[in-house]
Amino acid sequence: MEFVDRLTPMLERYTELPDAFEGNYAFIWDHKGRSICHPRHHSIAGYDAVSGDPQVPWLEEHIYEEWQDSGKSYADFIEDAPTFQAQSNSKKPAAELTRRGLVGLDCRYLNFAPQCTGWFDLTKNGGSGSFRIPWSGLWKLNTAAAIPYYTGQYGKSPRGFGFVAVGAGLEDFHRPAMGTQATLENLVEGTDKELSALAEDTYQAIGQNLWQTAMRLSASTAFMSVLVILVAIWMASVFTRRIAQMVRGISRFRAGERQFRFHAPVKDEMGALSDSFDGLADSLVDSDKGPLSIVDLSGNLVYMNEAGLALIGKRLEDVVGRPYAENTIFPPGTSFCPLECLARGVEPEVLLHNDRYYQGHAEKLTDGQGVATGHLVHTADVTAIIEEQKRIEQQRALLEAIFVNSPDILWYQDSEGNYQAVNPRFASLVGKTPEQIRGLPSSAVFPPEEAARAQANFRAAIESRVPLYTEEKVSFADGHTEHMDIVRLPRFNAKGEVLALLGVARDVSQRVAVEKELRHIQTELEAACVTANKASEAKSSFLARMSHEIRTPMNAIIGMVNIARKKLHAGGPPDELLTCANQIEISSRHLLGLLNDILDISKIEAGRIELSEDSFALHKLVDSVENIIRPRCDEKNITFTVSVEGLEDAPYLKADSLRLRQVLINLLGNATKFTPELGKIHFRVRQEDKREGERLVSFLVRDNGVGISDEMLKTLFQPFEQGGSHISRAYGGTGLGLSICKSIIEHMGGKISVTSAEGKGSDFSFALWLKEAKNSPEEEARPGASPVKLAGKRILLADDVEINRIIVIEQLSHLGLDIDQASDGTEAVAMFAESPENFYDLILMDLQMPKMDGYAAAKAIRAMDRPDAGAVPIVALTAYAFKEDVDLVLASGMNGHLAKPLENDKLMEVLETLLRKDRDSRPAT
Repeated sequence: MEFVDRLTPMLERYTELPDAFEGNYAFIWDHKGRSICHPRHHSIAGYDAVSGDPQVPWLEEHIYEEWQDSGKSYADFIEDAPTFQAQSNSKKPAAELTRRGLVGLDCRYLNFAPQCTGWFDLTKNGGSGSFRIPWSGLWKLNTAAAIPYYTGQYGKSPRGFGFVAVGAGLEDFHRPAMGTQATLENLVEGTDKELSALAEDTYQAIGQNLWQTAMRLSASTAFMSVLVILVAIWMASVFTRRIAQMVRGISRFRAGERQFRFHAPVKDEMGALSDSFDGLADSLVDSDKGPLSIVDLSGNLVYMNEAGLALIGKRLEDVVGRPYAENTIFPPGTSFCPLECLARGVEPEVLLHNDRYYQGHAEKLTDGQGVATGHLVHTADVTAIIEEQKRIEQQRALLEAIFVNSPDILWYQDSEGNYQAVNPRFASLVGKTPEQIRGLPSSAVFPPEEAARAQANFRAAIESRVPLYTEEKVSFADGHTEHMDIVRLPRFNAKGEVLALLGVARDVSQRVAVEKELRHIQTELEAACVTANKASEAKSSFLARMSHEIRTPMNAIIGMVNIARKKLHAGGPPDELLTCANQIEISSRHLLGLLNDILDISKIEAGRIELSEDSFALHKLVDSVENIIRPRCDEKNITFTVSVEGLEDAPYLKADSLRLRQVLINLLGNATKFTPELGKIHFRVRQEDKREGERLVSFLVRDNGVGISDEMLKTLFQPFEQGGSHISRAYGGTGLGLSICKSIIEHMGGKISVTSAEGKGSDFSFALWLKEAKNSPEEEARPGASPVKLAGKRILLADDVEINRIIVIEQLSHLGLDIDQASDGTEAVAMFAESPENFYDLILMDLQMPKMDGYAAAKAIRAMDRPDAGAVPIVALTAYAFKEDVDLVLASGMNGHLAKPLENDKLMEVLETLLRKDRDSRPAT
C-alpha cells in the first residue's frame, strides 16, 4: 500500500499534457493525385514551358534513384513507375529534390507520406471521409473529399475534377508532442528515484522471511524422508511379488499357452497392468485370422486357435497335449506337412482340401535367450490366390495367343528403346525371329534410314507422353510393301514416369488403294463436271445462236411468201414474183445448210462420220469453190486470188470430194466473213510431195482480216465455240464449222493448223495424201450412157402429208410421168397388190406414216408372190439423213434413199439411174 500511495502523484502528472492538434493544413489534388493547390503554392506541380513535359515532383528517395539510374527523361521513366508503393513515414524524400525546393507534389510518388494512400482510397469512387494514421507514435486525423465535376474530360472519373485533403500541420503536430516528451522524461526520472528506494526496503524484508522459512522446512524434511524410506521398502516388496507373477504368466504365453490370461481380481495399478496384458493377448490371438497351431518340441499340440479347431472340427481340450500329426489336415510324411518341410528347408506344397486350397507354414518358437521351445504352424487359405493365378495364366495364354497370331505388327520397347517383345509378324518385317530381336535397339534391327525414323518416332511418342499416330509405307524383308496405320502408346508407372512403349501397326493397303481410287474418281468426276458445265454453257450459247440463225432465214422465207401472195393478188409482174422465189430459195438453202451442220456435228460427236471415195478433177473442185466464194468477195470489194501449183500431171484424184469441198468452202467463207472491205484473201493449192500412186497436196487459206487472239485459239476448234459472244453478234454463225472441218480433215488422214495474230489476219492450212485416179468421174459413173426417156413411166407415190405429195408431183410434172398417190403404207401395199404385173415402174415411199410405216410397207411388197414384187425399184423419202438410216433403208428391201427437202438434181439422178436399170432388165415388148 505504501508503494501505491507513493506512485499515485506521479500518474496524476500525465493529465497536464498540452493539446497536440492546434494547426491544420489543406491540399487540392487533381483526379490523378497531382497537387494543384497548396498553402505553400511554390509546390504546385507544373509543366516545362519549352518541352511541355511535366516538371519533376517531390519523389521518394528510392524512386528518384531508380530514375537517375535508368538514364531516361522523367516523362518516359514515370510512365512505368509503380504508384503508392508501400507508403510509410519511415521512408525519406530525395535529398536532392528537397534541396532544390521548387518541386511539385504528386500524391502517387510521395511514398514517405502514408496519408496519401488514405486520401486516394477515400476519393476513388467519389464522396468524402476521414481517417487517422500513426505519426511519430501518435495518431493524426486526416480528411478528404472528392470535387464533383463530371463533365468534359473529367466525365469518366468518379473523382470528377479532383479532391481536397485536410490534416493537422506537421510542425504544429510535432510541437506539443515534443513538449509532452520533455514532461514525461522529467516524470520518469523522479519516479525512478522513488522506486529505487522502495525496492531496497522490500529486498531487506524478503531476505528475513526466507531465512525463517528455510529453518522450518529443514526439520519437516528430515522427518518426511524417514517415513518415505519405510513406505518405499514395503511397496517394493509388494511390487516385486506382483511383477514376478506377471513375468511367469508372460513366459507361459510366450512358450505357447496362448489361452493363458491373468484375470486379476484386484484393480490397482498392477491389476490394470494385468488386464492390459490380457487385452494384448486377446489382440494377438485375434490377429491370427487363419488357422494357427503351436507345437512343442515333442510334436504335441500346446495351443490351437478357433480357426484351426474349426478346420479340423475339434475342441481345444481335445487337442492340447495330443500329437500334431493326428490333428491337422496336412498328411504327415508328405511335401504338404509344414513341420517336415521346415526340417528339410523346402516350401510346402498347396493342398486341396474340401474344394479349398491350403498351404502351411512352420517357424521356430524361442524363449528370451533364443532357445527353441517349439513351433508355430500357420495354415493359409490360398484359394483366392490360386484362382487368381489360374485366371492370370489363362489371360496370359490368351494374350500370348493374340500376340503370336495377330495379323497386326506388335512390339514392346523399354524406356531406352530396346525391344523387349515382338510378335512373329514384326519378326517377318526384318527377317529374324522374335528371340533374335529381343533386347536389341532399333539400330540393330533395321537398316540405318529406317532405324533413324523408328527411333525418331519412339522419342516423339515418349516426349509428348500421348499416343503417336502415323501412316507409313513399310518394306518387308521378302521385298513386298504395305501401307500401315501405326500407333505408339507410352506406358507409365504410378509416379507418372515412362516405363515402356507399346506399338501396333495394321495393314491398310487395301483401304489406301480404295481411297486413292476414290480420289482419282473424284478428280475425274470434278473434271467431268467442269467439262460438262462448260459444254452446257457452250451448248446454251449455241442454242441461242441457232435460234438467231434459224429464225433469220425463216423470217426471210415467211416474209417473201407474204410479199409474193400480195403481189399475186395485186397481179404483180412475173419478174417480181421470181425475185421473191429466188430469195425464198436462197434462205431455204441457208436453213438447210444449218441443219446439215447440226447433223454433221451430231455424227462427229457420236463417232459415226463416214467418208466415201470418188474420183474428181481437182481443178474443177477448185473452180466450183471459187465460183461460190468470189461473189461474196466482190460484194465486200475483197481481193480474192487463187493458185494451183504442181498438179498439172495429175488431172484426177480420189477422195471424198464433197467433204473436201465442204471444208474449203467453210474456211473461205470464214475468211470472207472476218475480212473487212478492201481486204485480201488468197487460196492456194500446191503439191508438196509424191509417192507411188499418191500425191501430198496442201491447202492454204490466208486473209488479212481481224485475226484471232491467243486465248481464242485454245478453243477455236471445239464445238459450239466461236471466239466469244461478241463474234456471234457481230458476224453470225453457229460455231460448228471449224469443228466439223477439223474432224473431216482428221478422218481423211490430215491435220488442220492455224497461225494468227489479232488485227493481222489468219492462215488456215492442211495437207492430205490423195490417191491418183485413172478415169474421170463421168466415165466411172456412166460409161457409154445415153439419156433416159421418162415420159409414160408410172410411179406410185406414198406419203401421208399432202403438201409433200404436191411438191413431188410438181417437181416431176414436166417429165410426162403418170403418178398415183397413196396416203399411207397400207393403201400403198393394197394399190400395188391390186395392180397388174409390171404396172408400176418405181415406188417413192415415205418412211414415217400412220397405220403402216415405209419400212413395213416395203417388206410387205417384197413378200408378195408375184414376179415384179421383188424387182420394182422402191426409193425412200425421209428427213432421216444419217448413214445408218440409209443402211436401214437398204436392209428393208428398198433400192435408194432421198433426204427431205428433196433436191431436184438428186431426185432426177435417182430416177434416171433406177429407171435405166429397170428398162435394161425388162424384156422388150
